[in-house]
Amino acid sequence: QAGASGVVTSFKFEIFGSVQAATVGAAAKYKAQELGVRGWLRFTYGTAEHQVEGVAEGREQEARRFVDWICGVGVPGSIIEGSLISPPARSGRHQHDSFEVL
Repeated sequence: QAGASGVVTSFKFEIFGSVQAATVGAAAKYKAQELGVRGWLRFTYGTAEHQVEGVAEGREQEARRFVDWICGVGVPGSIIEGSLISPPARSGRHQHDSFEVL
């Protein structure tokens, strides 16, 4: 849902480190549903730049909680060596219908 003002906030994120795709994907989808966050996450193994990237959108507080969780606390069994989170982008509507693991 959009916030009270109708504003949808989105963050792009990248995670560097050692992650297990099945565990991270399932945990991310569960956490996104719990917080009411939409967007996507994909794994980019074999690239020189990062291993996980995604977008989280929703009410600002919930979207920020999601990216802070996945980029900071992380999923059990993951070793997060670093992350990047974009400044928030705001719009009047959602760009995604749900949270998907690609």
